[in-house]
Amino acid sequence: MEVLDRPAVTVSAPVSAAPISDHLARRVQREFTSRWDTLWQGRSLLHGRTPGSDAVRLDGNDYLNLTGHPDIVRAQTDALRCDGEFVIQSSVFLLDSHPARSLEKSLARWIGKEDGLICQSGYSANLGLLQAIADPQTPVYLDTLAHTSLWEGARRAGAPSHPFRHNDPQHLERLVARHGPGVVVVDSVYSTTGAVCPLESMVEVAERAGCMILVDESHSLGTHGLAGAGL
Repeated sequence: MEVLDRPAVTVSAPVSAAPISDHLARRVQREFTSRWDTLWQGRSLLHGRTPGSDAVRLDGNDYLNLTGHPDIVRAQTDALRCDGEFVIQSSVFLLDSHPARSLEKSLARWIGKEDGLICQSGYSANLGLLQAIADPQTPVYLDTLAHTSLWEGARRAGAPSHPFRHNDPQHLERLVARHGPGVVVVDSVYSTTGAVCPLESMVEVAERAGCMILVDESHSLGTHGLAGAGL
């Protein structure tokens, strides 16, 4: 039997992470550690009893339980197998023969609109849309409970942002009279509270003042309105 000598393997000590600042350490202690040790008792808020088949889930956005629907899973796998010849690119460059364009047009018809554009997420949609329709000369009026992505889109556009009281068209009207026409931004259903926007009143204010209005239907599409087509 021949024995081969192998060089010893040197295991280096783990590299320690760079230290955080004293300010951040105090902030972690103040805003997280105290909650973790007392209010949460060392348990993540997301850890609890495993939901059963008849449970109502309130910790996600898949309200209609579509993610694992057999028809959707089948369509996804069929697309992976059959649509390999299509170029992967931004949807603004897709031809009408592309299945993504067919989906965009079908969704637009469903909600009674001329056309649609599918984005990677609702967050990116709001971020891009506000930058496209607003600029530093365009006042943006946001409901105080509007989603963070809408506020961030207005900030990225460099637009002056004016918050108005939640679901208060009278307050909105006073602000528009003071700062001039621009873009009114609301959610049709607010995810954090479930409140429904008084859309007719908001549209009337916007139209009287010559404003555009942006309505985020993320939390009403499929659950509210005629045939689930939103509010």
